Amino acid sequence: MRPPGRVGTGGEGRLNSYVVFVCALLVATSLFLAPLPQPSGQAGVPLDKLVHIAVLAVLGVLARRAFAARHPGALYAALVAYAAFIELAQAALPWRAAEVADLVAGAVGALAVFLPKEAPR
Repeated sequence: MRPPGRVGTGGEGRLNSYVVFVCALLVATSLFLAPLPQPSGQAGVPLDKLVHIAVLAVLGVLARRAFAARHPGALYAALVAYAAFIELAQAALPWRAAEVADLVAGAVGALAVFLPKEAPR
């Protein structure tokens, strides 16, 4: 029986993980840069920061599965660089605003790359 999340044999599972990661990255980038209404939090809950944490956490988990990194620190650095890129790109768009707090939230979410690849049994 194949482990969950693996399709086919050999490198097909890895290829599928790459495809899922790249698709998630493209969707996240388009949503972060799209002229969408900004989420507003309820009574002091910074919903936009929670979105950054959640999206970067998902990307972190997907990156860890796709790249099977022996050095998750390199993946973490790449994801923080991606979060910085998003903020710089948002600064250039008239319908978006860049915030250092969003970059920090993304860096917190990206810590998910340090989670184990597989659930313990």
